[in-house]
Formats: sequence, C-alpha cells, structure tokens
Amino acid sequence: MDSRTVNSYGSTSVTTALETPAPTHPAMDRIEPDVRAVECAPPPSQATRPPSDGTCCDVVAAPFQSCSCLPREEQVVYPPRDAGEQWNGFKWPHIVMMVNTTSGASRGRLVLRQLQGAEGVTAADLVSESPAALDATLDAALSQHLRQGGVRVVAAGGDGTVAWVSSLVARACERGGVLPTAVPLGVLPIGTGNELARNTGWGSYHSGYSLGEFLIAVATGRTFLMDTWAMSTVPAEGSGQATHKQLLCFCSAGFDASIAMKFHSLRSNAWFRSESVVVNKLWHVWYGLEESFSARKYLQRSLKLYVDNQLVEIPDDINLIQLLSVPTGGDGTDYFRTMQDSIPDELQKFTTPSMGDGKIEVVGTKDLSDLLAIRYGWKHARRIAQGRRVQLFFNAKVPFQLDGEPTVLEPCTLSVSLKGKVPVVVGGGRTFGVPPPGLRTN
Repeated sequence: MDSRTVNSYGSTSVTTALETPAPTHPAMDRIEPDVRAVECAPPPSQATRPPSDGTCCDVVAAPFQSCSCLPREEQVVYPPRDAGEQWNGFKWPHIVMMVNTTSGASRGRLVLRQLQGAEGVTAADLVSESPAALDATLDAALSQHLRQGGVRVVAAGGDGTVAWVSSLVARACERGGVLPTAVPLGVLPIGTGNELARNTGWGSYHSGYSLGEFLIAVATGRTFLMDTWAMSTVPAEGSGQATHKQLLCFCSAGFDASIAMKFHSLRSNAWFRSESVVVNKLWHVWYGLEESFSARKYLQRSLKLYVDNQLVEIPDDINLIQLLSVPTGGDGTDYFRTMQDSIPDELQKFTTPSMGDGKIEVVGTKDLSDLLAIRYGWKHARRIAQGRRVQLFFNAKVPFQLDGEPTVLEPCTLSVSLKGKVPVVVGGGRTFGVPPPGLRTN
C-alpha cells in the first residue's frame, strides 16, 4: 500500500524514492542516481491567486490541482534570485523544458513565451524544431550542466509527449555516455490525458499556478525509478517490418482506441481549433456515445493473450483490453481498484499495482456503460492478468493506442516486456502507485 503523509505545507503526498534514501537537505552534494527530498522544498504557495481578469478561475488555486482555466501570464525567473536562507549553497539544476505546442488546448505556446529570459532554463518546441535540433539541445545541456548543478528535463504535454521526451532523453544519455538515472524527468500536464502527471503528484492539468514555482518544485522534488517497457510488433505471415517502441504509461486495443483515433483525426483538420480542454473532452464523450450506439465488436475471436508464457483466457464480452503501467487511465479512472474483491472468473491473486514493481496489469472492459460504472467506482474492470511479459496475438485489424497516440494495428504479434527504469520527479500533490522510500524495485 502507498504511504501517505501530510507535510508541513499542508499537502498530502505519498513518499517515494529511488533505491537509495533521499538526502535530508538539498544543499548536500548531488549523488548518483539523482535523488532529492521534496519535503525540503516549499511547494508552490497555497495562497497563489490567479488574476481575476476573466482568464482564470477567481478562486485561490491550490498547487497542482485540476482546473480548466488558462495559466496566468508571468515573467519566469529561474534560478530564483531570493529563495531564502534554506537554499544557501544549493546547486540549482539546469532545466530543459520540451514543449508540445499542440497538446491539449495548444497552451504550450504560452509556456514557451513565459520561459523567455529564464537563465537556468532551455526551452525547446517539440513541434516546430527538427529531430536533429532537439537532439542538439539535449546534448548541449548534458555536456554543459550535468557536472555542475545537474540537468532535469520536463515534458510539457500529455502522456504521448512524456513518452516521446523520455525516448529523446534516453538516446541523449546513450550518446553522451551518461547513466539514464542521472537525468530525471518531470511533467507539466497540458495534454488532454495526463495520467503520469496525475499519478506522480503534478495534478491532472496545469492551470493557474505559477510556472516559476513549478520549476522550483521540479528542481527540488525527489525522484523514484519508474518502469519502462519495450513493445514490439511482428506482422503476421511476414507481411511487413517489425517495429520497436517504448511503452511508458499504457496501451490498449478496442473501443477506447477507436475514440482516440477519431479525435486525433478531428484535431488534424486545419479548421479545428480548440482552446479548451473541456471542449476536447466533450468531443471524446461524443465519440464514446457514437461507439456505444454502433455496437462494434473489436476483439471477439481475434485475440489470444499470453502472460509470462501462460495462455490466459479472455472473456467473450470484452471489447477493450488495456495494459497499464500506471494505476489510472482514461482521464483518471482507476481500473484495477484493489480495494474491491475479485469476482469469480477473474484474477484472484495479485499485488497492489506500482509504477516500479516490474509488473504490468492487464484489464478488460465490455462497453461504454461498463466504463462509466468503473469510472464512478461502482465496479472495477475485469482483472485479467498481472505479469512481467505480455504477448497479444491479433488475427484481425484493431484500433490501438500507445500512451495516448492512436493507430490501427494490422494482424500481428505484440510483445511487451520490461525495458528498464527512468527517474521521475515527484510533485507536491497526491500520488498513486509510487514506490515508498527505500523500496528496492525489481
């Protein structure tokens, strides 16, 4: 079970760390892997108040809380010029902010504008800059700053953006001969789906809280080692090339991937422009209703599942199968719900899902009404399996999504196995599935 504590700043958190306990004071010399204690850093002020000018909610905004209002304009200063005596001697890490300007309601453009002039931050536009330019940005940051105050990378976007940036950082570490655990990853949630941010204490959406205070929280937050998964697809009967990708949060096949694909197609149209996350989610609801009334069947007799080399039976009524590396999916839905008893004909013995246990959960859902019942806690998804290696054999086309990025899978064999670990920075909000301090992950 998670270990939740209330720190002196009034925020609830689940303590988490790498395999080495976090240092007791941030002024201590940096150790490898990069570990810091979030309790040593004041989180964004509980009294931070967004402007009452119609651009944001006229309420006191608690840090890292859900809100659909616009981030406030500010001139970001980092490193802070007057951080207080407790930070004397602290080596502020250099922060690389990699922003997806098309995520969510396209608010990444505002983030990039706010970062102009911040000396300790390098900002990169994932959309407009070339792959070579992005690689050069990371290479320069590692070579210039890693041995000074260190480097922390922030992915600004949704789960797909986080997975993208994680892959870029891994390749940069490999090019520079740097241990992957030396470069922690933070998340600024500005996508439509922000499951990793939600589970690691950064909230479900970046709203009215200060971007400058967010950077301080990233710089001083402690980290834990999160599982990353290698996913390969081998086409059936030699009909194409095998592909190899990284799974960070989740993947799924079935009706939710079809919904994601329709929204992705809508967003690709030149005429479509939404500055509201709420509107984006309403489109998802619309497409969900359309799926429900269509009664399409995606998985019947088209799928075989093996977990840890054992054939696992999939119920006939399942129309969505999900592989989860994070505790929640589908806009914060807890599919596994470990506090609820298992029903007959589903997985009976399992461990509490954790992002660092080297295991991935396999769950199934019947339809939209089933999904809504799960979302509101009336039931849990069908617990199908939990294991370290998963193989799915598809003998028909199926809509599929990987970390929120939709596509169509041709008949193939899909394999998922543990790839390694990536250090993730923990925010000051509620966390789920984060290993407790000192726990040695597999």
